[in-house]
Formats: sequence, C-alpha cells, structure tokens
Amino acid sequence: MSAIQVTALAPELSSLRMRLARNTAWSVLGSGFSQGAALLTAFVVARLLGVAAFGQLALIQATVLLFGTMGEFGFVLTTTKYVSRWRTGDPQRAGRLIGWSLRNTALSGSVIGILLATIGPSVGASFGFAGLQPELRAGSLLLVCEMLNRVQLGALSGLEAFASSARVYAVRGMLSLPCVWIGTRAGGLLGAVLAMAFVSLATLIAGQIILRQNSRSRGVVIRYNGSHEGEVFGTSLSLWISTLLLAGSTWAITVLLSRQPGGLAQLGLFNAADKWKTALLFVPTMLFQVTLPMLSHSHAEGNQRACWQMVIHSLLSTMGVTGLGAAFLWVFARPLMASYGHEFAAGASVLSLAAAVAVVCSVYTVASSVLWALGRPSMMVKIDLLRTMILLALCWFGLAANAQTVMLAILICYSAGCAVLLFAMRHYLISRKS
Repeated sequence: MSAIQVTALAPELSSLRMRLARNTAWSVLGSGFSQGAALLTAFVVARLLGVAAFGQLALIQATVLLFGTMGEFGFVLTTTKYVSRWRTGDPQRAGRLIGWSLRNTALSGSVIGILLATIGPSVGASFGFAGLQPELRAGSLLLVCEMLNRVQLGALSGLEAFASSARVYAVRGMLSLPCVWIGTRAGGLLGAVLAMAFVSLATLIAGQIILRQNSRSRGVVIRYNGSHEGEVFGTSLSLWISTLLLAGSTWAITVLLSRQPGGLAQLGLFNAADKWKTALLFVPTMLFQVTLPMLSHSHAEGNQRACWQMVIHSLLSTMGVTGLGAAFLWVFARPLMASYGHEFAAGASVLSLAAAVAVVCSVYTVASSVLWALGRPSMMVKIDLLRTMILLALCWFGLAANAQTVMLAILICYSAGCAVLLFAMRHYLISRKS
C-alpha cells in the first residue's frame, strides 16, 4: 500500500474508531445502569425469598425466555441487521420492516402468552412447576412485553440510535429495584413476577415513544401493513433456530438441575452465580449490538477493511474488560455470593467457574456478530447446534448433578464452540478480504 493510500485511509479508520467508541459508550452506559439495577434487584429478591424460592424464580424466568424465543422467530436481530442496511439507502423499506416485525411479534406473543397462561400450568406440573400456576400466568404478561421490548431495541440498534437505547435502559433501571422490592415484599414470588411484568410494560411504552421519535428524525416511517421478503425471512429463520437452541438448552439444564436431590437450592446457587456472569457480559453484549449493525452497514457498502477493523477492536476490547472483571469475581467469589444471603456462600466455586465462562462467552458473542452480519447464518446455526449438543450430552450423562457441574458443562461447550467459531470467522474474513 502506498503512502498516499495510507494517508487517505487514516481519516476513515479514525472516524470508524470514533463511531464505534461513541456507540459502544452509549450502549455500555445504558446497559450498565440497567444491569447494575438488575443485580441489586437480584440481591434484594434473593434475601426476601430465600435460596429455594429464588431457584423457582429462575425456573419461571427460563420458561418465559424459552416461550418468548419460540414466538420471536428471530425478528430482533433480523430487524437490527436489515434496518442498519436500509436506513439510508431505502428508509421506506426499513420502516416497513420495523412495522412488520412489531406487528408479528405482538401477534405471536399474544398467542404464546395465552398458551402459557392456560396450558402451561397443567403441563408444567411434570417439569417441577407444581404450585407455581399463578406465577406462570403472571409470567405470560412479562413474556409479551419482553418480546416487544427486544424488537424495539433491535430497531433502535439498526438505526444506530444508541443514545436513545440508553434512555430506554435508564427507564428500566430506575423502575426495577423499587418496583420489584415492593412487589416481593407484598406478594412473595408472585409479587416479584408481577412487578417484573409491570416494569417491562412501562419500558415498552417508553421505548415505543423513543423509537417513533428516532424513526421520524431519520425519515423512516413505521408502517404495519408490509409483507415479508424472502431474504429477510431466511435470515429470520436462521436467527430463530439459533436463539431457540440457546433458550431451549438453558431451560433444559434448569429443569434437569431442579429435579436433582436438593435441586431447587442448587438452582438458586446457579441463578445467583449466573446473575454475576450476566452482569460481567454486559460489555460483550453491547459490543454485539453495536458491531452487528455497523458490520452489516459496512458490508452492504463493500467496505471490508472497515469490517476487519471493527472485529479486531471489538475482540480486544471485550477480552480486556471481561478478563479484568472475571479476575475480580474469581478473587472475591465467596463474599460476592454471600451478598445474596448466608445460604448462598456455599456457591463460591460456582461463581469462580462462572467467571471463566464469562470470558469464553464474551469472545463467542462478539465473534458471532461477524457471521450474522456478513451473511453466514447457516454456518452460525451449525456452530450453535454443535455447542448445544455438547452441553445437553454432558448434562444428560452426569454433569447436571449440581450447580458447579452444570457450570463446568457450560464452560466446556462454549470453549469448544468458540474454537470452531473463531476458525470460521477468520476464514471468512480472510476470504472476503482477498
């Protein structure tokens, strides 16, 4: 490359880094506040409910996540990808896609929510939900609101309106702790689920207002009478299968663990450690949400150099931040678990393993955005399927005995999946670059 080309390229790369840094900063700020509030809320709820009831809450949340994923059909990331691609070149098409995604999510969410409220309690008795019928019915409202919230945030990410996404997260964060504390104090486990549903509904209303404001300012008119396109539907199907594999495997290991002797207490320990892992993963998650639309936009413009630069910066950032956080969790595992209550101190070893899982998951999360954004959905589905099969096989053949062995199984399956994913990502980026 000549000196003239390097000089011409420098402003472009500098602008790209600034754009990536700005978008990431807003995402981290909003999500960090929301995740911090969620972690504090988990502390409060765990102390009020105790370890066994906290395990029941994990069972309900995993079920809501599974049913919600079944009803989403991959609309969230599909909306992010194609809105980012069309927002400047074809804003009317982007507006039709947002409306189509919201309309179909509302319809499918309503159907799934009704099924969960009516059939779920009777069927769920066979899977450890005996006595949790009211909580499952309350979870149906939470399910619908969360599905729509995810699609709206996906649309904001596609518009690269990350400052506005931070406002949505701020609404959730400000409401979460006081509302769930009041609900749990007043109604126990049922009150906690109802309070979570209320917070999700309030977030949904605020997010709809913010989404409409941002769409209008960018010339994107949201229309609800559009029809799907073949390319969009194909990507949506692949994304749906991938997210369903994740939610389904999470639900399966949750049920397997709950059915072991002392399983609800072990599930409570696992849930407590997983809350810390989720908090640690908020930076990689935000980088995924930032990188996916930016990669998709640059790929649509044929700018492969920008794609490569984004991947390198994102991976280095996530490994550095998550690695430091994991070291902190490893050193202070026992006092951090004891902060939930004295019953949780026995889960220090679970949290230590969760710290290692977070590091591997952070790389997996960011690297997966490359295959999704650059048009390799089938490859990503195959890798997710491999990871899921390894996890379920390990749990089925003995690693679902307690919270520590389940976390070990998750570490093994994500490590294997991450190795395959990094190889595929590198191969694809090099082939595109050449």
